[in-house]
Amino acid sequence: MCTFEKVCVESPQQSNNYDCGVYLILNLKLFLQPENFRCFMQDPSSYCRKKYTEWFNAETAKRERVKMKDYIIHNLDC
Repeated sequence: MCTFEKVCVESPQQSNNYDCGVYLILNLKLFLQPENFRCFMQDPSSYCRKKYTEWFNAETAKRERVKMKDYIIHNLDC
């Protein structure tokens, strides 16, 4: 049986009412990169945790939102 420990991690936050999904995907994508995940798992209170808020900014999220939209539109079978 696996158990999980709840840990609060500061991460980039959207400043609007429509990019929460984009921010969730970007945060997970970056958090699960091997070097970030390994650093976090070795010491959740370490300095590497503090850098999470600097992973991306609103402009990066905007570009990713456009890329996600284009991907969905071009791969939708209608």
